[in-house]
Amino acid sequence: MSNIINPAVNLAAFGGQTQNIASSKKDEAAGLRKSCQDFEAIMLKTMLKEMRSTVPKDGLLDEGSDREMFQDLMDQEVAVQMSRNQGIGIAESLYKQLSKNLSQPPKD
Repeated sequence: MSNIINPAVNLAAFGGQTQNIASSKKDEAAGLRKSCQDFEAIMLKTMLKEMRSTVPKDGLLDEGSDREMFQDLMDQEVAVQMSRNQGIGIAESLYKQLSKNLSQPPKD
């Protein structure tokens, strides 16, 4: 069962070279950190969108699908940059909690 999850074991089983365990742990930790940051970016984008919906429309700029698409892309990029830099702490909290389980064999 664990052979399906661990690609290094599968590679070794088919005659390939195994990965360095230290580098695979770093890759696993980096992947987890990025996933946590991506989750925080989704939360931040939702928050930005909801905050923007509370601002009254002033009518100075045309409202249209192009403006809505631009605003959505802008919110997404701002959220990603926020989560990659300082963030609001969601990614760090998730990482601390989930990293406790890195490279531990599953309990049967």
